Amino acid sequence: MKVLRCIPALLFENTLLGQYVGDPEGDGDARLGYLDDPSVPKGSVTPTYATTVLFINNERWEGVPFILRCGKGKNVFVKCYQNNMQSHSYNQPVRKTFM
Repeated sequence: MKVLRCIPALLFENTLLGQYVGDPEGDGDARLGYLDDPSVPKGSVTPTYATTVLFINNERWEGVPFILRCGKGKNVFVKCYQNNMQSHSYNQPVRKTFM
């Protein structure tokens, strides 16, 4: 819980919303987009996809972006890149990717 308190409010500049569209070259349901669903009102602007970047304001995670993505029909995806930084244990540069 301590780390959650170090996450500042999300910024709109770091967030992307959108709707999925069909793939004209896809097969079956892959050809259909959100607006092709008969239960969706014509011209709907309801987001079906979101991605955002958040940061944790503490010494361990400073400058590390946490990228969160989710959407209708998509798996939830979280990816974090840790920039090259000095290892506190071995005084060597390290780079890590977490999923």
